[in-house]
Formats: sequence, structure tokens, C-alpha cells
Amino acid sequence: TTVAVKRPRWLVWVAGFLFVLGLVVIILGGQVKRLLSERRLEQEIYRALEEKRLISPPNDNALELYRRLRREFPNSATFQRVQAKVLNVLRDEINRGFDNFYRTSREDSQMWQELKKLCDWAVDIAPYDNWLKARQRYCYGRLEFLSKRYDNAILAYKEAIQNDPNWALPYESIKNIQIQQQISQINLEKKLLENIIYRWKEAWENKDIEKYMSFYSLNFQGVIYSGVRKLLNYYEWMDYKKRLFDKYNFIKINIKNLNIVISKDYAKVSFYQEFRSDKYSDKGRKILMLRKENNKWKIIKEDFIKYSD
Repeated sequence: TTVAVKRPRWLVWVAGFLFVLGLVVIILGGQVKRLLSERRLEQEIYRALEEKRLISPPNDNALELYRRLRREFPNSATFQRVQAKVLNVLRDEINRGFDNFYRTSREDSQMWQELKKLCDWAVDIAPYDNWLKARQRYCYGRLEFLSKRYDNAILAYKEAIQNDPNWALPYESIKNIQIQQQISQINLEKKLLENIIYRWKEAWENKDIEKYMSFYSLNFQGVIYSGVRKLLNYYEWMDYKKRLFDKYNFIKINIKNLNIVISKDYAKVSFYQEFRSDKYSDKGRKILMLRKENNKWKIIKEDFIKYSD
């Protein structure tokens, strides 16, 4: 037969107490360890902020440490405290970045990439802060501008204005883009006009009357000098040129110092011209006035100032 061993009651109490105490120690130990880890992470973030390691170097910067704190302790008082501190630092850095741009106008894509990251981080913390959102959108716009995607840049600048209507910079940036686009368009038109002038010259040298006259407007007026100054209309000019084409065995034209001035749908083209044929030669300053008609440049006036030999 088995004899039951009766344990003293106090021994049961001691065992229970020790078990509960062990659980408390384990729980408290885990909490202490968690608090220490949280505190250590907070101090690392503050150190990174102080040393200006906001977004670099990789894996050792305030942003990565902040993300870790948010992942591990999202609802803690420490995280809320760190958020407030980080936001103040980010505001100062964003302000400093824009102040440097105002003062020096020096920029590159890396600068705007870094400033954009700071703005993205700040907006993530304070998504309803219009001042921050305006700076964020401006950074996006500037990167688009540097990549020559001007339409995208203007859209981003307009979003910046929506968030901060009293901020002058995006207005100025839109105006600068529009000026650049106008200059680019003028340069394109100049290239087009230069091409037209050389094709007109080629048709003249080839004595191709139809192609030559295709460069002229039906409202054209040309000047010739045969004792007196005489104005010719389109059809008179065509007859005059056709007679000359038939008269000369060859025609050679040399153009130098081409100058083009554009004003809306009008252009003035002037250049030094040397004309040579088997029966006649001269040199002087040629002036052509052109106008856009149905989106095509056409010569509406032509004059030639002959230089004396």
C-alpha cells in the first residue's frame, strides 16, 4: 500500500509565493528590458539629430532609428516625445535648406532629393501641416524642373501654392519656367527660320521658280532698284525673278552674319549677301520680313541695300 505524504501547509504557500514571484520577475524584467531598449533608442535618435545624421549614412541615421522606434514602440510616450523633437529639427533643416537656396541660388538634384526626404518625413509626422506640404510639393517640382519636365514642375508648384498661397517662391518659379519656355520656343523658331532661309537660297540657286516662290506670301511686296525704287507685288516679283532665272546660266549666293529677330508672328531676317552669276554680281545687306500664315513662315517684304565696290 502507498502511504500519502502530507506536506506542511506553509511549504505549499512558500512554493506558490516563489512561483508568483518568479512570474513577476519575468514580467518586470521584460518590461525593464523593453524600457531600457526604448530609452536607448531614444538617445540614439537624439544623438543622430545632434550630429546632423538625419538621413545619412545608410542604416545609421535618425530616420532609420525613428522608423525602428515607431515599429517597436508605436504607442509609447517616448515615441510621441521623439516625434515632437524630430519635427522641430526637421522644420529648422527645411528652413535652412530653402534659405541657402534663396541666398546662393545654387542647386543640384542631390540637394533637392535630400530636402524632399526631410519634407516627406516631416509630412508623415504632421500630415495636416500646410506649410510643410507646400515645401514638400516644391521639392518635387524642383526635381521635375531639373529633369526638364516643365509641365510636371508647374503642376507641383501649383500644389505648393494651394497649400501656402502667401509663399512667393513657387509663383516666381512658375514665371521663370514660362520665360524659359518662351525662350526655347523662340530658339526653335529661329532654327526653323534659318532652315527656311537656306532652303530659299537653294531654290534661288537652282532657279526653281515654283519652289522659290513657295517661300513668299501672296501679300508680298518686294523692292527693286532700276534707276528708281520700285515696289513689286507677288506676281510681279515672280515674273521679274523668272526673267532673271532664264537670263543667267548659273546663280551662286553666299550668306553671312545671319541675324533673326522674332516678335510674335513676325520675324525680321537680315544678312550679308553676295550674289554671283555669269552675267552679274553684287553684294550688300538683304532684309527679309516674314509673317506666320497658317502656321507657316512666309516672306512678306524683301529689300536689298547694295554695297559699292
